[in-house]
Amino acid sequence: MRLTDPTTPEVVNDESVCEACRLKREVAEVVKAINPNHEPDDHPAFDMTTPPGVDDLRWLGCKEASDVADSSDNAECFDKIKAWIEDCSQNHKTSCGPSPESSGMVEGPKRLIDTGPLEGNISLRLIDWPGSGGEPIEYCALSYSWGSDPTAHFTTTVDTYQQRRNGFEITQLPQTLRDAVVITRKVGCRFLWIDAVCIIQRDLADWEAESPRMHHIYGNAFLVIAATENTSPRDGIFSSRPPPVKFTFERAGKSYPITIRPDDHSPWREKHRVVETQSVPRQPSLHTRAWAYQERLLSTRIVHYTATELVWECNTCCRCECSIVEQVCPGNEYDAGKSLKSQFSGNIGTNKTWQSVILNYSVKKLTVGTDKLPALAGLAKRFASPEMGKYLAGIWHSQLPDALTWFSFGQNKPDTYRAPSWSWASVDGEIHGIGRSEFQEGVDCVEVLEAECTPASSEPFGAVSDGYIILKGLLAQLGSGLADSSGGESWALKMKSYGWSMILKKSTRVVGAWERLDAEHVNEDIFLGKEPSVVKIV
Repeated sequence: MRLTDPTTPEVVNDESVCEACRLKREVAEVVKAINPNHEPDDHPAFDMTTPPGVDDLRWLGCKEASDVADSSDNAECFDKIKAWIEDCSQNHKTSCGPSPESSGMVEGPKRLIDTGPLEGNISLRLIDWPGSGGEPIEYCALSYSWGSDPTAHFTTTVDTYQQRRNGFEITQLPQTLRDAVVITRKVGCRFLWIDAVCIIQRDLADWEAESPRMHHIYGNAFLVIAATENTSPRDGIFSSRPPPVKFTFERAGKSYPITIRPDDHSPWREKHRVVETQSVPRQPSLHTRAWAYQERLLSTRIVHYTATELVWECNTCCRCECSIVEQVCPGNEYDAGKSLKSQFSGNIGTNKTWQSVILNYSVKKLTVGTDKLPALAGLAKRFASPEMGKYLAGIWHSQLPDALTWFSFGQNKPDTYRAPSWSWASVDGEIHGIGRSEFQEGVDCVEVLEAECTPASSEPFGAVSDGYIILKGLLAQLGSGLADSSGGESWALKMKSYGWSMILKKSTRVVGAWERLDAEHVNEDIFLGKEPSVVKIV
């Protein structure tokens, strides 16, 4: 039972003999007792749970749930993770094996942290990937937030590279990295990949070689460890859990122990949605980050260390330490087995899934704006296929011209060139319109004659240095009231039969070309009597 607001006067003062109402009233009293400052407008959401095997109250909305350990570094937690791994290894071999691109030899990162023999003490050193002969190497990978404080990091640079190879102490690491070492060994792995240590920082050549390999690094990891509430490497992964709130409910002469839990499970049932990405419930800190979004989707199995419990995601299912996520709304599309990861892994290579990825990705945060395309390169590689066509700065050729109908409220253009103006990657902020049915159902009014992007490096799915698209369609000048903010003239290129148009201005970068300003509905009368024009948009 999810109580949107169990402390309203209507619930508290309800004298009905209905047992559901009586249960609500008792929950309201407990909530008020533990949080006297609660206001009705706070709209808390709760799960009410009973111990496993107590199903008499299911009809009242109570779910069965296990107690969680009082701390995430408890032995019970490591046993739970190992049980999930064992079940996944035995029963999900097809869907949770190495990434599809591996085809035989399992590819991994260029370097790993060797934590030392499992039967001995922790002894850290940076080593080259030991799996060059094709033999499988089990390693964990860390997904975490770098934060904004450069002094919080432990990194490998050109100057410290040899020191890292000679060995270093675990006490030199910030707490998040220390905890990752402990988890790695507790789940039976010797090797660990952490980007700050395994990629040589401030070395462009090493960055360009390793950053496009994220689909291998995370896709082939034995386990990805997600520091889900982490905002800095200093935060650590382990935490103490809040004590459970319990009370006893009397019914038909029997006493039932009930635990009240905040409803923290919705993010784990997050579905790829075409629209309404802003309606996703509170996201853990790591889930707001662009790089972490890619890492989460690329991994075959990942364990999230949240503030309240462990959450497991693999390409097949989603589970949690208390087990609620496995039983909420049975059969519903947001339920267990329908986690974001399992939906993604089952629909790779389709335009609709890519559209959903972009809509979700567009709201994620980047510390470095120029990472907009590199932070998506691993996912793009997973999608690449003859059916998807050429990759064009975040857009697949097979999506044209529909993928040009996107729009963004309050567009923020970066000062540094990042992508051609017709790509969603050219702006910061949430993207709308991609994949919306009304945009796809209208008749296309433009013909795509040519489209090209120039990669900024040897990586075809990463940053671009230039790009253009040539379209043929009806072009009309807009009235002065619709001129762009710089005071120049604006033009509308009709994209769809109902008047949805791309708003253009003459380019200041390329003579004779145009740049995209926006996309919106315009009065179709402005196109009357116009002949098709060929426009090059940069």
